[in-house]
Parts: sequence; C-alpha cells; structure tokens
Amino acid sequence: MKHILLFFIFPLSHFCAMAQWVPLNGPTTHNVLFMDGGRYVFAGTGDGVFRSEDEGLHWEIVPDLPRHYSCYAIAANQDKGQLVAVLRDDACKCFYYYRSNDQGANWKKISTPGFAEYISAVFSGDGGYILTSTSRLQDNQPINTNWESLDGGNSWRRNYMDTLSASPIQSLRLYGTSIWGYSENKLLRGTKQGKDWKLVAITPDSLDIRGYFIAGDTILLNSSASIYSRLWRSVDAGATWLELPFQKSIINFQQYGNTLLALDAYSNIIASQDNGVTWPVISEDSTLLATFLLKGSNLIGYEFGSGVVRSEDLGKHFTRTYERLGSANISDQMAILENQLFVTNAFSGTLEETLPFYDIVHESWGLSTPPSKTHEFSIVTNDIQAFDGRLFACLAGYFTYRSDDKGLSWKACTDLSLWPEVPTGTKFLPMGHSLFLYSHFGNSYYFLNRTDDYGETWINVEYPDFNLCEAGYSDGICLGKSQNSLFAALRYGQCIYKSNDLGNSWESISIPEVPIETDSGLIFIACMATSDKMILLTMGRVERSRRDYFDFVSFDLGTTWIESDAPIGVVETNASILPKIIEFQDLSLLATYSHGVYISQDSGKHWLPFNQGIPSIHVQDIEIDSNNLYVSTWGHGVWKRPLSDLDSYNPAKADSQLNISVGPNPSTGLLRIVSSDPIQSAHFHWFDISGRLCLEQDIEFVCDQSVVELPFQNGVYIYKLTDGNGGRASGKVILLR
Repeated sequence: MKHILLFFIFPLSHFCAMAQWVPLNGPTTHNVLFMDGGRYVFAGTGDGVFRSEDEGLHWEIVPDLPRHYSCYAIAANQDKGQLVAVLRDDACKCFYYYRSNDQGANWKKISTPGFAEYISAVFSGDGGYILTSTSRLQDNQPINTNWESLDGGNSWRRNYMDTLSASPIQSLRLYGTSIWGYSENKLLRGTKQGKDWKLVAITPDSLDIRGYFIAGDTILLNSSASIYSRLWRSVDAGATWLELPFQKSIINFQQYGNTLLALDAYSNIIASQDNGVTWPVISEDSTLLATFLLKGSNLIGYEFGSGVVRSEDLGKHFTRTYERLGSANISDQMAILENQLFVTNAFSGTLEETLPFYDIVHESWGLSTPPSKTHEFSIVTNDIQAFDGRLFACLAGYFTYRSDDKGLSWKACTDLSLWPEVPTGTKFLPMGHSLFLYSHFGNSYYFLNRTDDYGETWINVEYPDFNLCEAGYSDGICLGKSQNSLFAALRYGQCIYKSNDLGNSWESISIPEVPIETDSGLIFIACMATSDKMILLTMGRVERSRRDYFDFVSFDLGTTWIESDAPIGVVETNASILPKIIEFQDLSLLATYSHGVYISQDSGKHWLPFNQGIPSIHVQDIEIDSNNLYVSTWGHGVWKRPLSDLDSYNPAKADSQLNISVGPNPSTGLLRIVSSDPIQSAHFHWFDISGRLCLEQDIEFVCDQSVVELPFQNGVYIYKLTDGNGGRASGKVILLR
C-alpha cells in the first residue's frame, strides 16, 4: 500500500512545487545555536541545521532534518551517544523532536510531548533520558509544562519541576551529577535523571538570571534587567553570595582548563582566571560575536554579518571563514531599483555588515554599503524606499539618508545639529513627486514630513489635532494613499483624515460603525493599508476586559465601509510591521505579519491564503516587478513567486461549501479526512473547545483523502478549512488515542 501511495503523491507534490514560493537563498543567517556533538559541530539556525566535521571550516546541511525549519534547541548527552534537536515549522507553528544515536550522522523523528507554542529548553541525558520545557497559551494565560522521556522520546510523562516556578525553565545543563536550570530569578537543580528538583537560590537582587556557571560548590550568576547587570559568586553551593565588581551582562560561560571564557554585552570574548573577579577582553581582532563554542582548543564563533569565525588561541585572533549557514536572516524592508532588490536587516550587525541586494536579471546576490556605515557605528534601518531612481533610508527614527548610486554611498538628508527642527520617522510613503516621512510605531509624537526635492529640504505637514481623537495609548500614525488622495489616522485613535493636496489641507471622513454593548466600551483604529482600489481598515474594540478586531474595506475613498474577512488582528496591530497591499491586474495581494500573504479577487472583501511554500507566516514586506512577487520573512530570508502563477488563479465563490468528514482512527491518534468534492490541498485551522487557535497548517490530499497526526491531547476540537479554490468547511472532531 505504501508503494501505491508514493506513486500518487509524487506527481501531486511535483505539481505543488511548481506553483509555490521559492527561496532566493539570501540574505544570510544572523545567528546560530552551536553544539558539540562529538564527531560534528552542529549549528542550529532558523533555516535548518548545519554540521561541520572539521571544527567549523566547512559546513553542510543535515540531510535528515527539515531544510527550512527553525531550530529552537539542540542538545547532546555526556558521551555524545544521544543528540536531540527541536525544530519548528513556522508555517503551521508546529514543533517536532528529532534524535540521533550515532553522533549526528543519522536522525529520526520522535514523538512530540503534548502541545506547545514555545520550547524554552531541552536536555539530553544517558539511557534515553530527555527533559524538555514547553509553554502554551490557554484562555490568554501561559501554561508551562515540563516533560520527560525515559525511552528516547517514544513516550513522555510530566516532570513536575515546574511546581518550583510559574515561568518556563531555561538553559538545562549537566554539571557534575546534577541537571541545572533557571526560571526568572530562580536557580534550580535536580538529579541526573530529572528527579528531586529543588530551589538552590534566588538572585540576591531579585533580577532575572541571564547566565550561570557551576564548578563544584562554586556558582557564578549573572543577573540582569534591561541594560543593568550584576555578577554574583557563591562558594558554598548558593548559601551565601558575594557581588563581584564586573557589572556587565555576561552570557555563554565556557571553561578551558583554569580559564573561564564568556561573551560580554558588547559581543567581545572575555576571560577570567581568578574565579570571575576580573574579566579582561582578550580579543585583539575586531569582532562582534553572536555566540561561540569551544571545541578542544579551537574557538568557533558566529559573527553578525560575516558568518563563522575561528580562533586557535582561545579568542585572541580570529579567521573569518565566511560560511554563513543558510538564509535565516531577519529580512525586513525591501526596495526594487533598476533590477536590484535591496533588503534591510531588522537587527543591526557590525560595520563589516553590508546592505545585500538581489540582482533580478542575473539571479545572484551582491553587497552594497549600508547607510549606517556613514555614522561609523551600527544603527537599525527602519525602512528603505526606491524613489525616482534614488534610494532613501531612515534609521532609528532620527537619521534619513539618500543614495544616488544604488547604495554604494549615502548622503545625510537631516542635520541633527538643527534638532528639534529636523524630520523624524520610521516609514516612507511616495506620492507623485513627493516623499513623506512619518513614525508608524513606537512614537507618541505625530510628526509628518514631506520633501519635494529628494531630501534637500523638508516641510513639516500640519494636520488636524490628533490629540482630540485619542482613545488611549497612542503608537504612531497610519498613512496611506488611494488614487490621488492621502489618508492619515492615529493608531489607537478614532479619526481618519483625507487630503487631496499633499497634506496642505485636510477633511475628516467617517469611520466604520462597531457595536458597543456597554458604556465602558471603547473603539479605536488599529491599523490601515491602502491601494488605488481600496482602503483596508482594522478597528479594535475593548469591552468587558476583552479586545476584538473588525476588518472593513472602502472602495470610495472612505465614504462607505463594508465588512472584510481580511486576516488582520492583534499581531499586526501590536507590531511594527503593518499590512501592505499590492495590486496586479484584477487581483489584490495582502502581506501580513501573522498570516503571511493573502489574495483577493473582489478588491478586498474576501481573502484567501497565498502562502504555498513559504516556511514562515511572518511576512515583513512584499514587492513586485514585471515578472515576480517578492516577500521578506522573519527568520527565513527572501522568497519569490512568478506572476504567471496568478494567471491561473481562479478562486471559487466565497460561499462555496465543501462536503468534508473528519474522524479519528481509534486508538491511533490519527485523523482521516475525506472530501466528497474534488480537493488537492487545504489550509486548516484547529481550535480547542474554548475557541483558542491551536494549530494552523496546510494539508495535501490524495484521491480526496488525507491522514494527519495532530500534536494535541485527547479532547474535542473544531476545524475550519479553506481549499485553493475558495471552498470552505468547518466541523467538530473528538480526538482519541
């Protein structure tokens, strides 16, 4: 039977691969999780797991592990006989556990304990012992559960170490014959097989633990809150504590002989030979490390922007290998200029880091100069915009730059010596021959600036008093354009204004009506996205300690509003990434931070997912050229999809109902899904009986049938599905094992 199924599955998967998003394999990974697995050094990334057999000089992707899954944790037992990796499929928010018993040469999938939305730690012990700490939300309350397996992950049971703390357990490690870990400001210890857990100590200043090291009865603890840190030492197993003079954040303690190495707040390798009293910087080369690992006498590090580095003298001097290990970059904002796709990074790197761009014609990556290099220190680039043959970048909300040579050099558009009479903002909006700059998040000052001469001079655009429209906490402006009109709204406010003359004058327009049942109920504007066809508006309501969101669309510049099923809600409204609309012929595409890419054939009233192939639903930006769509993702680089895929897109009517039956195979934990209508794939949402979203996933069908295994406990669950043609179905299933 398996051979028959494979015969049918192959052509179906081949067809799907031809009609989905594909990776551009860049920009490169910004950080990794290192682990010494004995034969190999492993590096877990947001874009798969890599291994090196020559201590970091050369790397390969681990073939037995999923290519584009995010690695959340990886661990090895004492003799490297059991390795455990925890990976997450970001597209469906599913965690999977894998085990190797031959030092990482081969891996196999093991069972997943319970249902988790976050994995904070995993520990690999002897004799098939595995301990892991998981978290999930239930009724908006965090539920933290610790699980252990005595048979290498074939079965799991609760480990009640979580009774010692209400927060997740972090950094599970073996020191001597005990497993150690911490939770918030509590240091915990259990036996080698995870028994007899007890509270060893609470940090003397009650700040959260950031790092720790154990050597016999000597304990080093680094406590931290924001930028404030302290280092503590106990020589009597935590009974008494002495504050050491080093007051900087320290992580990643590792020991070599009598020398203790660590990473300081400035990403330098520091070392102590006096039990943690002094920590001189030993790096003589300029590096900015994200992490490091000691492998024998070699130090293997990962540097922001340049990839793997190696040191043969314990961190004094480094050699850059320029091995960058996949595309797990926090790809942020994009801009297309003359067949070059420029991509910013959501986090700063070093001055060695460059602004990557993708050559659309030659299908290769190149490097240009980042605007932050003008300052001689690294600054986050909030937005990048191509405008009339030039590139514009705004950095950290204060610095605005222009490049006239496609990113090779940058010129400041703002003079900070004139503060506060300088334009500030985090986002650009081009309109005609003008460019607007505004703050779309994290700013209660509603500055709106415009330049008509490419940043040489700026005009402060005056608009009606937004303070009259506040509904509570404010967080920047929503700005958009539709046809020849400019629209501005205060996030968390209650007013929208329209201008037909580039902001020189404004008129108020109505907002959609949202029902309120109590006098204490409050409505507000959460976010807005616009195109020439539509204004897509998300309204929020706070009532009876509950927050709900409602999506509306207007086709007549805000005169009238109708309801939309756009997938915009709490994540977008609280994020610095706002939804963005792209129009192509009669279709509209919507990029969202929490649901990926959606497509509409009726100008925004109904939306369907368009995510096939993207490993992350956290989409930062979307761009379009004459041949392709491009999306930048959180942790998985940049992906593209040909516009020709849209030519054959013909969704069915939104009210098309599928005849679906879902039922369990008794005692197996498997669900059999059968459709009476033709179906090839469907996008499923699974909810528990309280209505909490437990899982979102794409399911392939063979002969209109599919069998799935859900990582849930026994109980009643509700499903909702949409197929690729707009067909819908919903129902209830009882999961039995």
